[in-house]
Amino acid sequence: MNSISNPIFPTQNTSGAAGVSFLQSAIPYAIEWGFIIGAVIFFFMLLIGAIKWISSGGDKQKVEDAKGTLTNAFIGLVILFAVFAILGLLDTFFNVNLLKFTIPTLSNSGGNGGNACSGFVCQGPTHCEIQPPGIPHCVNN
Repeated sequence: MNSISNPIFPTQNTSGAAGVSFLQSAIPYAIEWGFIIGAVIFFFMLLIGAIKWISSGGDKQKVEDAKGTLTNAFIGLVILFAVFAILGLLDTFFNVNLLKFTIPTLSNSGGNGGNACSGFVCQGPTHCEIQPPGIPHCVNN
């Protein structure tokens, strides 16, 4: 039986992915494409503004229109750089890297084998369990 692949993400291995695993591959892919599309739009806005300026023939209204187009293109580029800087700040200060996005999962396997329980030490005849909202607690055996 052939698997159905996602036409939006053809190079990503998302076939059969659902929920968390799909988000882990879709979010970085969407951010990358957002930057690419933003850069292409900037280039074409810059090109259109330059052509308007050249073809204005000295008409003040057309020159102002061309300046407006160029200004909007550079404002868009500044916004694109600001988003990139905010992503870097999120990674630096909060350790959230959206370009390599992973969502941690919790396991409720008991003992000290769970992800949130690793390194969590319980005293006496107890074991570690994950209790809502995902916080490890020592529970009597």
